[in-house]
Amino acid sequence: MLTEKTIEAFMELAPELAAAIPGGAIICYIRDGRFIWVENTIPFELPYFTVGNAVSTQGGAAQAMREKVTIRTVVPRSVYGVSLKITSIPVWEGERVMGALSICTMNSFLQTRPRKTKAI
Repeated sequence: MLTEKTIEAFMELAPELAAAIPGGAIICYIRDGRFIWVENTIPFELPYFTVGNAVSTQGGAAQAMREKVTIRTVVPRSVYGVSLKITSIPVWEGERVMGALSICTMNSFLQTRPRKTKAI
């Protein structure tokens, strides 16, 4: 079970963990529906994963917080330009879920850059 205290320690370790994952990773802490902290070693920008941005209420992090379980999702390439595997783990404070830790990796190590997507 992850707690606020665990998250503080994890933030210290996250840059090394993210750098060790082939292709890079995005590791983020979500609380109150927003990204509170983001570590990104993926070699290109994904603007959605920015401190202060709101998290989708339909996404895995929100689902992990609602259902109080770890959620694993695969986001198709059409959403961010690359396909991502995202694991979202609820963060507890006492008996309540207060946030989520999400670890995002590219779904295929063969992806080296995002595909351009058309704005709707």
